[in-house]
Amino acid sequence: MKLRRRFLPADVTGNVFRGMATLALGSSVGRFIGIASMPVLTRLYGPEDYGVLAVFSAMVFMLAPVLTLRYVMAVPLPRHDGTAINLMALSLALTVVITLLVTALLFAFADPILSSLSMTELAPWWWLVLLAMVGTSGYETLTAWATRRRGYRTIARTQVSQNLMGAAIKIGLGLLAIKPGGLLIGQMASQVGGIGTYLRHFRHDIRANARFVSLRRMKLVAGRYRGFPVYRLPSKFLLVYSVQAPVLFFSAIYGAGATGHLGLALAAMALPVTLVSQSLADAFFAELSTLDRRDIDTQWHIVVRVIKVVSAISVPVFLLLFFFAKPFSVVVFGEDWATTGVFLTALSPYIVVQLIANPVTKVLAVHEMHRVFLWINIQRALLISAVFLLAFWLDWPAIIAISVFSGVLFAHYVFCVVVTLKLLRNKMKNRSTG
Repeated sequence: MKLRRRFLPADVTGNVFRGMATLALGSSVGRFIGIASMPVLTRLYGPEDYGVLAVFSAMVFMLAPVLTLRYVMAVPLPRHDGTAINLMALSLALTVVITLLVTALLFAFADPILSSLSMTELAPWWWLVLLAMVGTSGYETLTAWATRRRGYRTIARTQVSQNLMGAAIKIGLGLLAIKPGGLLIGQMASQVGGIGTYLRHFRHDIRANARFVSLRRMKLVAGRYRGFPVYRLPSKFLLVYSVQAPVLFFSAIYGAGATGHLGLALAAMALPVTLVSQSLADAFFAELSTLDRRDIDTQWHIVVRVIKVVSAISVPVFLLLFFFAKPFSVVVFGEDWATTGVFLTALSPYIVVQLIANPVTKVLAVHEMHRVFLWINIQRALLISAVFLLAFWLDWPAIIAISVFSGVLFAHYVFCVVVTLKLLRNKMKNRSTG
């Protein structure tokens, strides 16, 4: 037993980083497709078009997590496939019911909502928000099953196909002068593409386990994992709100043009976040879900290794963004996009700690510390709202608002990492005392 325990951390850590490498490859290829298309897209579409895209994406990302009530997050956790397949069935059933409710609300109130955000250009496309929302939720549900099966290669393939399809549609419709619809339809494709790949790859697996699905079992798993809708749903909503709030506030305060620059800056920043942080977080969560949750020593070993690796990667990313973002934006995107580079420079400090915090805080999900995660997300949402309310009341220039926002998030993500490490350390002490 001692010999096995001695080598377990290295074996599991190796699985995490192999999974990370596979996901990172798919993410990097996909993201580089998106980045490579940007010089073309920024010459086909203007900042106002990108402003509409930013608000469209914000609405989709904020609504999509509500559809499954976050039960989808629990799919990788059960030891038995019968439980997991009932969680998937529950997630899909909730998606259908809640989509009908959201459709009625958007049909009635889309115009006044978009008018308050200075986004009347998006009003004719409100139905596309629904399609993108449902597709995003479906893709997430199937990704959860692929994560359970450690199907990292399949996930990576879908990430490549998503970005390739999205870039092709945006360019094609842009050449036909369909604006901003080309960006919106392409964005939807980049979020839902890959569903067919999942269905082809896992259809036999899902079909074999479908016999375990029943209404009684769905009710049982709904009760067993009720912490996810009670705590994880508001946490996820607040998390997405924190990411998308700058776009929504910018649209209301500074207009579509400034929102377009911010949206492009955030899209460019998504490359290192997705390439390193999110890929590692997904692999990290998948591997930790298979461990005995009482084996805190192994978990601590993996977390420390992750922090060291991501720190070595994130510092060069910060330096590149801080010193070269503005000239990069002018050369790559065109003269009209210099402001994007200024925003990238201002946002660069918090990217370092965000890259570290994304995988580390997955520990909270593994141990179902839902209240802590909710508390963290409430704090972040309040801080971000306070920054932009001050920007509105004090009439800050856009760059001041972005700089203060970046500094606040830097401090917040440091706090998140410290809190997670402290909680894990306390579990280690309690285990050793017990």
